[in-house]
Amino acid sequence: MVWLLGIADAHDYERLCDLADDDRLMPTAADVEGLVGDQAPTFARALVEEVPVLIELARQNAGQIVEGVVARTVPVRLRMDPDGRAPLLTVAVNQRLQPEGLRLPGGWLARLAIAFFPEAHFEQFSWVTDLGGQPLRDSEIAFCDFPD
Repeated sequence: MVWLLGIADAHDYERLCDLADDDRLMPTAADVEGLVGDQAPTFARALVEEVPVLIELARQNAGQIVEGVVARTVPVRLRMDPDGRAPLLTVAVNQRLQPEGLRLPGGWLARLAIAFFPEAHFEQFSWVTDLGGQPLRDSEIAFCDFPD
C-alpha cells in the first residue's frame, strides 16, 4: 500500500503537521479493509491462474519446498511428496500479507485451500505442524491433501 500525501501553498501546512504529530497521516484499519475489498477480484483471478502453476512447480520439484506468492500478497510454500503413487501436497500459507505484514483477510485461507484442493472438503483437510520435516515459519499455517 502506498499512501501519498501532497501539499501546496494553499493547504493548511500547520494542520498537516498536527495530524502527523497525532499519527493520523497513516492509513486506518478502514482504509486497509477498503483496499483488501478492492483487491478481491484480483485475488480470485490469481487463485485460478497462479495456484495451478504453483502446484505444477511443486510436482516438477517433488520432495523439495517450492516458494511462491499468490496475488503478489500471500506468501506460500508447497511440497509435493516424492512418492508418485500418493502425491500428497502440503501447502503452508503465511497469514501475514506482503509487503506490510497485514493479517490475511477472513475467508482468504479457505479460498486458498479450495484453490489448491478443489476436490477436497475444507473441514476434512489435515492440518500439519511442519513442511517436509521443517518447522513452519512465523505466521504460517499448513494443511495437506491430495490434489486433483
